[in-house]
Amino acid sequence: MPNSPRIRGLHTVSASLVLNSFDYNEDFPPPGKSSENGWLLGMGIHYTYKGGSQLPLYGKLRFDFSPSGTEYGSNEETGLGFRRDFTETSHNWFHRIEFDAGFVFHDAGGSFIDITPYTGFGYRFWRRELSDHNELLGYAEDYSWSYLPIGVIAEIPIASKWSIGLDVAWPHEDHGVSTAKPACSKCCICSRVLCVAGRYRACPIEDCVLIS
Repeated sequence: MPNSPRIRGLHTVSASLVLNSFDYNEDFPPPGKSSENGWLLGMGIHYTYKGGSQLPLYGKLRFDFSPSGTEYGSNEETGLGFRRDFTETSHNWFHRIEFDAGFVFHDAGGSFIDITPYTGFGYRFWRRELSDHNELLGYAEDYSWSYLPIGVIAEIPIASKWSIGLDVAWPHEDHGVSTAKPACSKCCICSRVLCVAGRYRACPIEDCVLIS
């Protein structure tokens, strides 16, 4: 027999651990390469409102933050003209903020399942700091992009304040923006910088201009 829908709304504040698998690759003509992988551990804070039968609206605000190091792999050209593979550690900061809104169909179709279709707006920010390696200068990259989540929640209330469910969403992503900048406060910039697999080779100090 279907459960009676809640008359009043339910407010929920929660914190969670976030664990993501990170796998990043750039396309370079062989033998050049640029790859990065690892696990990103972080935390999330969520606020959710689920309306009762009098006001069956749904809203959610979430913020995730994942600061983690990953292993970066590339190669460099030696003084003899050969290419040599190397690995370094990159530091990554991932942020996400998302707001969702929808409508709750309590006991949908005469069942005991609550169905909540929703959409919203999300924003992601990623800072990637690559460390120095020999003559290759480290630098930082900032990426940001927005997305429109479209999803549905199927939820079974099992008590006045408890439920189990499944949340499936598709994050329709928009084109973002990216910037790259030196990873240090004072760096040498010269007119004869050679690009090596997305990194920059240092040049003689007499050809450099000190910037801050």
